Amino acid sequence: MLYETKQLLNLLTNGCYLRKRVNHSGKDGYTLMNGKENPVVWYKESQVKPLMQVLLKDKKGCYYLSRHLVLKLHGNSNIKKQYKQLRAAVKKHSKPIGA
Repeated sequence: MLYETKQLLNLLTNGCYLRKRVNHSGKDGYTLMNGKENPVVWYKESQVKPLMQVLLKDKKGCYYLSRHLVLKLHGNSNIKKQYKQLRAAVKKHSKPIGA
């Protein structure tokens, strides 16, 4: 898995989403948007293609990470392994309730 794809998976896990766009030179790609509709990063189609099997598209054309589809993948999948590492890191650094 490419570094950019790992970075994209990390950002999608943290609440961002993708929108399909065409840049100024006419190339198809995806813009990563944060929750406030601000564009964060532009990705080429080849960088997003490995994650398309775990993304859901809504009525407005936004692509979101589906936790259900990620966990449904085979245990040896790079996407599932990376997702589990990200979730373990979040749990490790979060404070317990009542602390």
